[in-house]
Amino acid sequence: MSLERLPKYTKYSLIMLAVCINILLRYPAVKAEFGVDSFFIHAMAQSLSDNGRGPWLMHFTSYFGLYPFSYPSGTPFFLSAISQVSGLNIEHSILALSLVIGIMSFFSAFMLSSVFFKNDSIRFLVGIMYSASPLLIKYSYWTASARGLLLAIMPVILWLMLSASRRSIDAGRQVIDDRRKYRIKIIILVILSIIVTFTIHYASWIVLALVIVYLMIIFLHRWLSTSKRAHNIKERILTGAIMGILTISSLLLILLIYNIATHEVNGLVLDTFNELSGNHSLYFIWFLCALALFSISVL
Repeated sequence: MSLERLPKYTKYSLIMLAVCINILLRYPAVKAEFGVDSFFIHAMAQSLSDNGRGPWLMHFTSYFGLYPFSYPSGTPFFLSAISQVSGLNIEHSILALSLVIGIMSFFSAFMLSSVFFKNDSIRFLVGIMYSASPLLIKYSYWTASARGLLLAIMPVILWLMLSASRRSIDAGRQVIDDRRKYRIKIIILVILSIIVTFTIHYASWIVLALVIVYLMIIFLHRWLSTSKRAHNIKERILTGAIMGILTISSLLLILLIYNIATHEVNGLVLDTFNELSGNHSLYFIWFLCALALFSISVL
């Protein structure tokens, strides 16, 4: 049964249940915050609140952690804002942010699942499973980990990108047919969201990589759907192989750009390949992306 057929009271009750579950899962069983990064970010947020500025912000790229002796400053600014607005100290602001991350991750996963599933009961289940996953709880259990905030925002960015490719958007009872204006708004939101993620954590570079893969998939799908090459299996396999190679190459390009911004130029290429060889998860992610492009072109 779809949740759309249930009374509003039942829908709101399920949402409140999800909120309560996420709060209970993050209810602290310890007396204070913990985590190495947490105390480092705590000190940065405390400095912002005490001094009214960040001593490490010597250049505009310092906000993104791309300037020497800097760090992505989105999380410290957010914690300092919570502390000043609510009157809580930084430690309790970290606890409040952890609870917000848990609740936000549920709604963001719920939004993303709406692109794939029409049944609201499945969307609710996806939201619960994502927000209650061990990795997300690890990064949002009374700790100022920027990774938890990034994980909560990522589904929203993916939802925006996937929504941009939809033919029409159902806004209640009214269907919006003007795709061009809608897509312009979505593109602006995606750009702003990506900029925000770059101020949160260095891992946000993976978001840029996903955008590149997404654009490749859109280009490949449209090119094959309007070309006679779609009927030639050999040319489709060749196209898929080329797009897969370009996907792998995008990883090298992004890592090179990152190393240019954060390391010395000497030994740049060597540092990039060392980073690849030391992170097997990047191999796996890009292999799946390349396989997805190859499958779209062949099937």
